[in-house]
Amino acid sequence: MNISPELIALLVILVFAALLLFAIRSSRNSREQKTAQASALGFEALSVSPDELMSRVNNLFKNQQAQSLSISELFHQNDFERDLYIFDLDNTTGQDAEMGSEIFGVISRQLALPHFSLTSLPPFNTDNMLGNLMEIVLDKVLEVAEKYQGLKRIEFPDQPGYENQFVVFGQDEYAVLNMLDRVNLSALSRSKNYLHLAGSGDFLTVDFSMPTSPRDPNRDFRAQHQEFLNLVRMFEEG
Repeated sequence: MNISPELIALLVILVFAALLLFAIRSSRNSREQKTAQASALGFEALSVSPDELMSRVNNLFKNQQAQSLSISELFHQNDFERDLYIFDLDNTTGQDAEMGSEIFGVISRQLALPHFSLTSLPPFNTDNMLGNLMEIVLDKVLEVAEKYQGLKRIEFPDQPGYENQFVVFGQDEYAVLNMLDRVNLSALSRSKNYLHLAGSGDFLTVDFSMPTSPRDPNRDFRAQHQEFLNLVRMFEEG
């Protein structure tokens, strides 16, 4: 049976339309689910990013290259002297558009942080080929981060056990190390999630959108919110 080119084209268009509709519905369901989860935790959706949040996000995440950052899927909760946020962050001028999904952030008068970022690492064995490859890739990623983010890698000379658990960057090495001495790093190392923390001044963010541990494959939103609050308290007390 011969199929005309017009029929083939029509079938392609129908398949594409079906896929697009499925993507839109999935995205809508995801937004509705996120809104329901955030509302259950006491957050309200915001359609416009507050200036005080946008200025801190630009200060914390903009690198030395020309960037335009955009916040979406934004939720807010006022908690006494804190303003809590959940948001997605995108770079609208670069190839790597998505910079974070469901980032938890806080503006708190009780925070006085040096400019830093801390990322927890998955365990890998440097004695085998795969481990060596991961180490080479990691070193390259760190080199790029240092070059473009304007932050320098900070080592743990007095706590060598944390070298394979965390990667830390900062502008002021002494200030960051002094902060980490006051923070309970052992509690961070026991987290069920891989974490990316970034902070400066009265602003702290925690991004759970990295691949999660096999112990917590479902990315429990409520559990992440509770862990975020625990981390906020840890840094406030530190």
